[in-house]
Amino acid sequence: MKQKWLILSGVILCVWSCTRTQPSSDSSAESSDMTPVTDSLEARIEALNEEMEGYISEYESRPSEETLRRAMALNDSLERIDTTAQGHFNTLLTRSQLLMKAGRVKEAMRLQESLLSKDPDNVVRLQFYTGKYFLEERADSMLYYGQRALAVCDKELAENEGDLEAREQSLINKLTIYQLLNDRVHAREVTNQLQSLQQLAGARVMSNDEFNAEFDEAREELNKLAVAWRNDTDDGSKEPSATVNGETHKQVAPTKEKE
Repeated sequence: MKQKWLILSGVILCVWSCTRTQPSSDSSAESSDMTPVTDSLEARIEALNEEMEGYISEYESRPSEETLRRAMALNDSLERIDTTAQGHFNTLLTRSQLLMKAGRVKEAMRLQESLLSKDPDNVVRLQFYTGKYFLEERADSMLYYGQRALAVCDKELAENEGDLEAREQSLINKLTIYQLLNDRVHAREVTNQLQSLQQLAGARVMSNDEFNAEFDEAREELNKLAVAWRNDTDDGSKEPSATVNGETHKQVAPTKEKE
């Protein structure tokens, strides 16, 4: 079981960037071609994905419009090559991450929303809306979805008592939710539970000072994201599109969540 240090920056996006799983049967990410990927094509896709990771890493260390443009163009190439349901899901997910880095926060969130499971009790869906309503400063809705997400996590923990990997993921999800809710006390409790599992893999225990520093850092990242959201003039009235450095890239229409 791989150690995961806390707390992840950009908490809302970490739901996606750390969870590239096969879309469920009720996912809105549709497959345009279910033809099996050949070994040579799979190797090509893997190489392009590694190149994409390099662009994202480069942009995070040295942001530039040129790096972002190349990453978006590469993502378009991946979408043309990998026509499986998983490939379609992954490229849309990557596009949302790139839009977020370009400051197109609302557009990125609408694209992420279109990828959510239709299951109303899906923990990623509930976590997403907790984050969305944090950005929109709708405290009641944020708390409503956060509490629902926590209840699902507790149910999963009870059902997976002997599955360390599943329990670790549920605890990470709980930690993310408490981070969004700015609940330091419960976040620390969950961190202790998580580290009890990680100690089995040789991970050291995080001190209170380390925890508080990372909690504060993650809250700062969230607050920066909230400022970017407020400064984003996109009201959703236009047809969704992704323009980076003068180039327009495809996007899908958003879905609507009913409270």
